[in-house]
Amino acid sequence: MLTPLALIDIAFVCLLEAANNHEASIRAQLQSHLGLRGISSVAPDQDMPPETKASRKASRVLSSLDPSTLKAEECVDISGTQRPTLRFKLTPTKVHYRLVREGGRARCVPFPPGTRGFFYFHRSLRGHAAAGEIRFRVLRGENAPLPISEAFALGSDLISQNRITPWRVHVLNVFRSYPAIRAQLLAEGLVSEVQAGQIDAILASGVNPGRLRIILENIADPFIWDLRNYRPVLLILDQEGAFSAWLNIYPVIPLDLAPNWTGTRSGKALVRFELAEVEPGGPPKVVIRVLKIIEPLKPENAEIANEDGAMVNHKVG
Repeated sequence: MLTPLALIDIAFVCLLEAANNHEASIRAQLQSHLGLRGISSVAPDQDMPPETKASRKASRVLSSLDPSTLKAEECVDISGTQRPTLRFKLTPTKVHYRLVREGGRARCVPFPPGTRGFFYFHRSLRGHAAAGEIRFRVLRGENAPLPISEAFALGSDLISQNRITPWRVHVLNVFRSYPAIRAQLLAEGLVSEVQAGQIDAILASGVNPGRLRIILENIADPFIWDLRNYRPVLLILDQEGAFSAWLNIYPVIPLDLAPNWTGTRSGKALVRFELAEVEPGGPPKVVIRVLKIIEPLKPENAEIANEDGAMVNHKVG
């Protein structure tokens, strides 16, 4: 069970026009005014799906995750596989595209057609030890005759099932659940011993990245918010460490349609934190800007600003 070290009340604000990021100010408000000061703990991930015949078919030996040293023989085709096996110096590990839970059981969603290319380590330029992830670079068929470096540059990252963000295995998940990939990152110097120690310290504090749906490498990064969840759990990487918090967010909803304030009951949105003047002449407050509605809300479930530039800042209760 998660024990929150920071419980944040934020009125839901929908602003669909463009705006500037105020990263430092947002971080300062979230840390000092809103109380982000530590890391929460979560229960360990369990209930992994059983091995299937389809998932056993793909087994590849990889010698590098460094995009600058990839070789042609490390190009893999994992289209349609559920849990392809990757081998690093004879140590096997499995990855999956997405887990879904139905009727209390978990199953793996196969990798989509055309998933042919390279696994590689993507390192953020922001400098945090835990700002990195394993991605999959999909190659275009017409670029196959080109040198690997050119074909890689002309390719594109595999997109996750939400069709917005890249498919990834965050480095926190790597260090917790993929020892073979962890060893490969250290052997190639893609993660230094110092960085490894910092990542281990975050995990030792009780963070279970397998249960975290939102990991922000920057406080101003966009993230996908399932609007049915009015208390999303976020892990925010910061120059001084990592902070975990429950956000206590109440979208504007008709009380008769949302007993006990359980959320909008539908919809997903791409959002981000920003500072905005909610009340004329008042101090700036941390709000959530809606960048894009990914899954529309059902009209009978909730009321939300539906015109560009409209603002909703009423807090239920």
